[in-house]
Amino acid sequence: MNNGAFHLGPQARLTLIFLFSLALHVVILIGLGFTWQTEHAQRIPPIIEITLAQRSQVLPPQEFEILARANQNAIGKAKRNPKPQEQRPASIPASLSAAEAKSPQEHESAVKPTNARAKRAVASATAAEHLEMAEVRAISRRVASSIAFAGVVASLNSHYPSERRIDARTNSYAAAEYLRQWVEKVERIGNLNYPRAARERDLSGRLILEVSLRPDGSVYAINVLVPSPFSVLNQAAKRIVKLAQPYAKVPREVLQGHDLLVITRSWEFDDARRFYPH
Repeated sequence: MNNGAFHLGPQARLTLIFLFSLALHVVILIGLGFTWQTEHAQRIPPIIEITLAQRSQVLPPQEFEILARANQNAIGKAKRNPKPQEQRPASIPASLSAAEAKSPQEHESAVKPTNARAKRAVASATAAEHLEMAEVRAISRRVASSIAFAGVVASLNSHYPSERRIDARTNSYAAAEYLRQWVEKVERIGNLNYPRAARERDLSGRLILEVSLRPDGSVYAINVLVPSPFSVLNQAAKRIVKLAQPYAKVPREVLQGHDLLVITRSWEFDDARRFYPH
């Protein structure tokens, strides 16, 4: 030791460094140990407290969350869904019919009349359907008959020509003029061919003739609408009309699109042996 200073030898310095290093390592190890203990303590789950009741309740709790072995109030926050067999309706709906509330035997006995009514309803509907089909077929037959009848009428009408009728009261000038000329010719021929039987027997009488003329003026038909008391005069009037033909052609304005011109006129045979229109 020189000049009052403290000097360590090499051996002492080595020992001191070793001790310092050892102390430093111990401190480091102690620090790591406390950190691991803290993290380990944080990973431990919290403790769950369970309360056991020794006495069961008379009534079950209004709202339960955990099912207990007895009627006990439980604790906890998790809700338990009831099993399917545990689900029961709170009350029977008011709309439930008496048949549904009965026993299976009673329900079956109540269902049988319903099935019978259903069968009767089906039978009635089937009968109504058959009736409707019968009505449809009957209507179809009537319609077919009507169509066939209309066809027959049309066919008959095609064989019977249409007629334009004129008489002494006709207002058309062309028709009235043709009627006047026709009457004058029939009257002239009738006086020239007065029936001999009527002259010899002094017969007299009045009749109404209906004469149908074709467009060319020939006679189509002669009918005695109102006969006289004597058949001889009726036949004589028809013969006079036939002797007076052919007549003048019937103008188109007189026919007006028809096939025949029908002239209705009254005639008289008097005691003076004259034949004239009345």
